[in-house]
Amino acid sequence: MKKIIKHLKKNWYRYTLEIFVVIIGILIAFSLNNWNEGRKIKKTADTYKEKLINDLASDTIQINKFITNGLKMQKAIEAYFEYFDSEDVPLNDLLLKACNVPANFVNYFPINHTFRDMQQSGNINLLTEEQRKELMELSNSQEFMAIILENTMEDIKMYIHERNLLLDFDLSDSDFHARTSWVQDTDSKRRGLLYQHNVLTGFYHQLKSTNYRANIIKELTKNCLTLLNENE
Repeated sequence: MKKIIKHLKKNWYRYTLEIFVVIIGILIAFSLNNWNEGRKIKKTADTYKEKLINDLASDTIQINKFITNGLKMQKAIEAYFEYFDSEDVPLNDLLLKACNVPANFVNYFPINHTFRDMQQSGNINLLTEEQRKELMELSNSQEFMAIILENTMEDIKMYIHERNLLLDFDLSDSDFHARTSWVQDTDSKRRGLLYQHNVLTGFYHQLKSTNYRANIIKELTKNCLTLLNENE
């Protein structure tokens, strides 16, 4: 034991240096490992950010088209009802005008695949709290708009079904009633026009509501893009 102690005392500087070198080596290795892990995490986060930005850009294009087409449809419907209210127009002319209003179903399928993937995989933590909050609000607004569209379609479909029993909305270019020599009575035409009015009114209110939601989505998207590009 005395020999060992004596040996250690004699060579303490060399052993201390060796221990110090080992500790430094461990610390460097630990730091390198942390740096490498941090680099991997940052790379993953950057990849997700790029995908999020692409999703937001694609959804904005879709929303802009939705708003533009919706406003055109609203104006066409408004123009028809102004025509209906403005003068004493024969019933057949009203039917022709009403049936030619370009009113169709519109759909909206949110482009938020990356955000959903991040939620499901747990990678949502790669975003800042502010980014998560804003993207979540956007996602909720997108889903809410899709739900509004889906729910309001049911009432419109009911009116379309009743209208189609009375008016010519089939795939043929020929006029069904003229082709089959079916002379409609005035009451059938009036009821058909009423159902078409309900169809157009349903589309109008649907578009007014969803266009409002679409503009909210546009604003939220702009905020999200700003936050995602802050640290670029």
